[in-house]
Amino acid sequence: MTALRTHKVVAALPPVLEPSALYFVRVGAGFDLYVTNELGLVASYKQNLPTATVAQFRNATAERLLSSDIYWAAQVPVALIDGATIAVNLANGINFAVTLGGNRTLGNPSSLKPGQAGSIFVTGAGYSLAFASNWVPDDLSTFPVLNPTGVTELRYKVAEGGKVRIAGGKPTSGGLTSFSIVASQMTAFHHFRAAMTLEMEFTTNTGGNGSQSVQVATPTNMMGQVGILTIASAPYTGQTLTRAFAAGEMLKANSGGQILIIGCKVVG
Repeated sequence: MTALRTHKVVAALPPVLEPSALYFVRVGAGFDLYVTNELGLVASYKQNLPTATVAQFRNATAERLLSSDIYWAAQVPVALIDGATIAVNLANGINFAVTLGGNRTLGNPSSLKPGQAGSIFVTGAGYSLAFASNWVPDDLSTFPVLNPTGVTELRYKVAEGGKVRIAGGKPTSGGLTSFSIVASQMTAFHHFRAAMTLEMEFTTNTGGNGSQSVQVATPTNMMGQVGILTIASAPYTGQTLTRAFAAGEMLKANSGGQILIIGCKVVG
């Protein structure tokens, strides 16, 4: 670029722009700066935009610049107000946190921005959380929070048609608190077969006959894999599960956190 020609402040850009020039276009009490290249085309403009605040970034306020510190400050979880129905306004935050005081429903989210994604960190003492109709859980309508000191992470992403997909994540603290397959005192083994079907066969570590409580061992090497969970009605000769599960029923943890299988469908 050759030497620039500086122009006085103008109310609007002229129809034909001079090459290698600066244009100061009055906007309220300030101005927009336009720079043209050697062809007379605008190379840069609106360099005096204000920097967005955390609230403006979360709310997608137009005509704002984003700085790195504001970006990361905006990721700090925003506390949701606990209640029978918990309101979620996605204009107020990206990540959220709530402590349940009882069995709750996560209300339909508002201020949806296409593609917005984040996490909701839920703490509770054995309570369940249901989802309003615009949440689209992955094979899930409610979930138990197993540990009073645990935090369960829900991951969401705004989809089309006013819907928001939501899925459970691994526990961030407190032990057995998760949508994933969890176990303790587990006595099971698992393996894959054709068509990505995950089958689990149960045994017990107590011996003898009668009803036994069993838990499912956490599968390995399952990153991104989805399949069908098949549970035999009689896991071991003379022994049965402490609860019968109907075909198509979702398994959930009991009060002792003994069985928690989310995201799989029981087919037998």
